[in-house]
Amino acid sequence: MSATTDGAGERGALQVSEKALRKIAAQSASELPFVGGVTGGVLGIGQDSDINARPKADIELSGRTAFVTLSVAMAYPSSLREGTQRLRGRVKDALESSTGITVGRVDIEITALHTGRESAGRELL
Repeated sequence: MSATTDGAGERGALQVSEKALRKIAAQSASELPFVGGVTGGVLGIGQDSDINARPKADIELSGRTAFVTLSVAMAYPSSLREGTQRLRGRVKDALESSTGITVGRVDIEITALHTGRESAGRELL
């Protein structure tokens, strides 16, 4: 009986850029119905939460381990604790299964809560 190989050692190494990892993380986060991003604004002023926008993702690589930071808008009212747990799991699974990179940590910064209602604003009388 002889051992068979899939030729993985003969194909070479896989290099994945931080930019590609950021896109995978942001896209996988945006596929959850209660997660979005922010749109508009200049230098952080005048931004609006948009549940249809892609969240922002930053990646720090240390060898083959990625540390992820997500900036997201989340639907509200909802359980933020449960939502962030699902979000962490989704991003970790997507990165590890598609790239082979180990995810060491997923930090989440909730930059906006999306209520689904447009703000009426205030009027001066």
